[in-house]
Amino acid sequence: MTTYNGGPFIGRQLECFAAQTRRPDELVVCDDRSTDETVAIVRRFAQDASFPVRLEVNPENIGIRRNFEKAIRLSTGDILFLSDQDDVWHPQKLARFEDTFDEDPGVGLVFADANVVDVQLRSLGYTFWKRLEFGPAEQARFEQDRGFEVLLRHCFVAGATLAFRAEYKGLVLPLSERWLYDAWIAMLISAAAKSRIVREPMNDYRQHPSQAMGGQKKGLWRRYVEAKRAVAAAFFVARAEEHQAVRDRLVERGDAREPILGMLEAKVRHCRERATMRRRAWLRAPLVIKELAAGRYHRYAHGWKTAALDLFV
Repeated sequence: MTTYNGGPFIGRQLECFAAQTRRPDELVVCDDRSTDETVAIVRRFAQDASFPVRLEVNPENIGIRRNFEKAIRLSTGDILFLSDQDDVWHPQKLARFEDTFDEDPGVGLVFADANVVDVQLRSLGYTFWKRLEFGPAEQARFEQDRGFEVLLRHCFVAGATLAFRAEYKGLVLPLSERWLYDAWIAMLISAAAKSRIVREPMNDYRQHPSQAMGGQKKGLWRRYVEAKRAVAAAFFVARAEEHQAVRDRLVERGDAREPILGMLEAKVRHCRERATMRRRAWLRAPLVIKELAAGRYHRYAHGWKTAALDLFV
């Protein structure tokens, strides 16, 4: 768990660790120079915890990505769970995930849904997956060992909802500066191993103004603004570079499988073509037709919906 000024919420999350039906083997907490009572709360918890608690306070503020990287390096367990400081874990989470890993030694990554709640833990009426439109059809593909294909279209895995086998630490570390840490982990491990889902929510995902990332539904204006930003050439250049980084890491660490590399190369090409059509308006229609004919809109984006967006927005 990484922490930074989590005083108002962290006590509840620590209680959730202690209340697990399958207790943790260890808890590693890396604090990023909190200025509130966060560190004191963790130290008090560690005194009475029934499992080892290792608290590391950074000598300087290093940010979310490097702090999670440090926590992952320090962990010693066989299965690593990432935790935010402001969520609430359901009591059966560790046991449910452990059962999923035990069912198949080839599974490297497991993640679950989460209830989206307000600061007082009152339900906002939807789950994280519903908000992201991760429906039954895509969920079924994870059971068919096709999870990487789903994440290649849109990587939506939240760090607080995932766990992975420690044998993949060498693959994901160091964490990429191009990706959010959780998406990087999900993409790499799902490319190198099987991935599975736990369909029921295992977290309450608290929404509040000071959190780094959130899962609230977006209004029409925010969705419009983000859509405009997401069709800029620079956006697609960045997406191409991100997926190229995934491919490069897989090759570098020897975890490359030819079908996976081919999909990544096609994703990179698709992103670059979408960048080109933004820079050269006269090429837009021909490139859209080309990408449709090649099937890349349907494999690496959202099909006709995305093609229409590229044509008219």
